[in-house]
Amino acid sequence: MRGKYLLRDNELVEKIKTGHPFWGYRRVTAWLRHREGLKVNHKRVQGIMKKHGLLTPRQFIRQRGVLRGANPGLKDRGSIGE
Repeated sequence: MRGKYLLRDNELVEKIKTGHPFWGYRRVTAWLRHREGLKVNHKRVQGIMKKHGLLTPRQFIRQRGVLRGANPGLKDRGSIGE
């Protein structure tokens, strides 16, 4: 069943390479759906891009001022009876 999509996958790869080679799979999926009028699934686009080495590196957002674990703003208040 997957065989009938091979030609279409190759066409998608060419569209992605020539159109926007530095976009991620989410933006490419939106572009193909809205601008090109194609009916594509984001998982299919991601798989095709991964297979052909077109995925961009993941970007990690640094969170400033977020401290994990115990609340550092609280002081040790001792036991209740003190």
